[in-house]
Amino acid sequence: MKREKNRLGKIKLLAAIILVLAGTLFIIFTNNGLADYFRLKGEVQELHHEIKSAKMQLEELRNEIDSLKSSKAKIERVAREEYMMKNKNEEAFRVEEK
Repeated sequence: MKREKNRLGKIKLLAAIILVLAGTLFIIFTNNGLADYFRLKGEVQELHHEIKSAKMQLEELRNEIDSLKSSKAKIERVAREEYMMKNKNEEAFRVEEK
């Protein structure tokens, strides 16, 4: 009788351990499990970083637009440096380094 109780107790303990182990594996590795949660959390952090960078770039572009609207000299500098433009009465020379 005592042996049967002891054996039954061991079977119950083993079943409980297997059930807890299976439940833990299910929680960790299913589509909505912990592994997926941490992967998605990392993606969210990356997206927040991208948004912050985009906002900073947007602010820089807005400042550039404002400065171009208010300064003819700035417009002329950008036209010369970035678009290789020149005035009608000027000659342009291209200098190439060897």
